[in-house]
Amino acid sequence: MSAKNNETAKREIHETLKLCNFCTRKIGISFIDEKPSTVIWKVWKQLWFLGSAVVLFLKLSGQVNYVVNKLVTSSSVVDFVASLHIVGYDTMRYAFWNILGVWLYNLTPIVIYIYHKIQGAPAHLGYIWHLSYPFDKTQPVYHELAFVFEVYAGVVSVWSMLGSDILFMTMASHISMLLRLLQLDIRRLAVQHSNEKKIQPIDCYENIVSVIKIHQRLIT
Repeated sequence: MSAKNNETAKREIHETLKLCNFCTRKIGISFIDEKPSTVIWKVWKQLWFLGSAVVLFLKLSGQVNYVVNKLVTSSSVVDFVASLHIVGYDTMRYAFWNILGVWLYNLTPIVIYIYHKIQGAPAHLGYIWHLSYPFDKTQPVYHELAFVFEVYAGVVSVWSMLGSDILFMTMASHISMLLRLLQLDIRRLAVQHSNEKKIQPIDCYENIVSVIKIHQRLIT
């Protein structure tokens, strides 16, 4: 494959990864952006990714701890199943519903709080996720900190899911395309007869080897 064809192929692959890169960039990962040129920017990207990973770990740990506590301390099957449902939200798919869902979760406590304020009723800012904290989250300062953490953790979760899902779908599409190209190249090795003409085999060994190598890199 010529250098021009390589550049064209690389550009087209980058185009297919734009949406995935848009999502993963929110958590500090990039697949097609230029590498950071300064030390400060490199450190910032690494800290951003590390912070996103820590937030996801803390959110998952809090959810699991909450469910375990419910299982141990509560005899209500309804409460336990509801807790599992909230934890299972992290396995939802599709971009639009993920983004819409997380913002519905994030904004619902705020909307309820404002509604109660307008009605003149006692207003209390609720929580977004069922999480266990190593402190009393009902206290004034801790309550706001917990709410902000849950908002950010939910957004990070969605960007992480979308990035991984879109990357998986993109790679699956590329792998399927490579198998199709391999099929076409293998067919060209044989002599094909038709009623009108005879097509001679074409030496495409190098193309076949190249396709197989690219396929191996994508699946490993």
